[in-house]
Amino acid sequence: MPRGKHLTDEQRREIYEARMLGESRRDIAEAYGISMSHVTKLVREQRKMEEDMAHRECIVAGDKRNGRLTSTSDPHRYEGTCIVNGKANSKTFTAANAAAAAELWREWCDGLRPKATEAKPVEKPVAKPVEVKPVETKPVEKQEDKPMGGSVYVIWTKGDEPRLFGAYSDMETALKEVDHLNEVASFLVSDRVFEVEELALKA
Repeated sequence: MPRGKHLTDEQRREIYEARMLGESRRDIAEAYGISMSHVTKLVREQRKMEEDMAHRECIVAGDKRNGRLTSTSDPHRYEGTCIVNGKANSKTFTAANAAAAAELWREWCDGLRPKATEAKPVEKPVAKPVEVKPVETKPVEKQEDKPMGGSVYVIWTKGDEPRLFGAYSDMETALKEVDHLNEVASFLVSDRVFEVEELALKA
């Protein structure tokens, strides 16, 4: 590169970064075709520019947790972030000064947060009414006094001395019992024989 040729902003940045990485002034000067003193001057100017830019790019409002508004190298451009539910949203603001930019940034954040944090009302489960069926109660039938009458079945034994064993209200029960008694009597070799006799009751 001929000496004294104008360097582009990109080349100036390359020279500055190469010097910051430890490359010698001699090697840089030979690579770009400039003098070592010119390298020193370019590095000094680029460092000042970086410092000025860093000073301009400062936090205007907010914090790291909730989001912040930062100035840029452009005095009218600001970069804003807004963190809602762990998600970072970003937006560029153009304003005359930092105060106006901060106002725009706050309005933007306020518009984001209600939409994201608005919780849906919890619907309480509605208890379904339990249908209680009425218990049908049958009227108690009044038992009427039945007229006395009918028959009674008595078991007795024949022999020299007839004996009454018992009385039953139905014939079936009396017959079963008399069969049982006769079986026992035969087992005991008894001469007694049990019989059933129906007796009519007076009404």
